[in-house]
Amino acid sequence: MYANFVVSGSAQDVHVSRDIQTQVHKELEPPYEELFDAVEEHVLHSLLEPWNMLVSQEKHQYFAEVRLKELIYPYRIPKKINLSLSFVIFRNLHKLKGVLSWDFQVLGQSC
Repeated sequence: MYANFVVSGSAQDVHVSRDIQTQVHKELEPPYEELFDAVEEHVLHSLLEPWNMLVSQEKHQYFAEVRLKELIYPYRIPKKINLSLSFVIFRNLHKLKGVLSWDFQVLGQSC
């Protein structure tokens, strides 16, 4: 583990500080359970920011999809969609994109 992850320039270097590298190297013999705790802490700290960004992006994407579904299907859609309901869905999609600035007249009724 030391040669693969802790040594600078190794193929899977986790970029720990020189102090941690020296500490782990000095304590390699005899090995003990907590030997790589400082390395583990460094890796977990390094992964914290990307993890939080991923969670934030996924939340944003999820809520955007939920909002889109609310705009498209504001109420239960019957099995047979009538013409005026199709235009309501169409209008809501365009409002989402900010394209539509007027109401459609469908079958003599405003949508």
